[in-house]
Amino acid sequence: MNDETCPTCGNPLLIDRRTVAEFARLGYEGGRIFCRLGCGPDIWIKRRIERPVPEGLEIDSRGKYEREWRTYACQACGRPARTRGNNARWCPDCKAARRAGRGSHHGVSAA
Repeated sequence: MNDETCPTCGNPLLIDRRTVAEFARLGYEGGRIFCRLGCGPDIWIKRRIERPVPEGLEIDSRGKYEREWRTYACQACGRPARTRGNNARWCPDCKAARRAGRGSHHGVSAA
């Protein structure tokens, strides 16, 4: 509970723990403060958590950093391919072939 009270009814204002956890997961601190009777203010506080930059990591003006290349085996043909992402399954050739085979609306016909 919070020390503050609702200006309308005098009940204590509460902190919504679910929004606090959701904000923390997204890299923010704060949450929603509300009166349990629903008569008072519904206040949202949200502030970005500033985390220290690890040693040797160059970050540009957008807060992005250069990712390392990694090699993986294509799930379709087994050839090695390179990516900077973290969820690659198919090499660019097999990925293009899969997309071409789907059609414009992923198998939905206009009939």
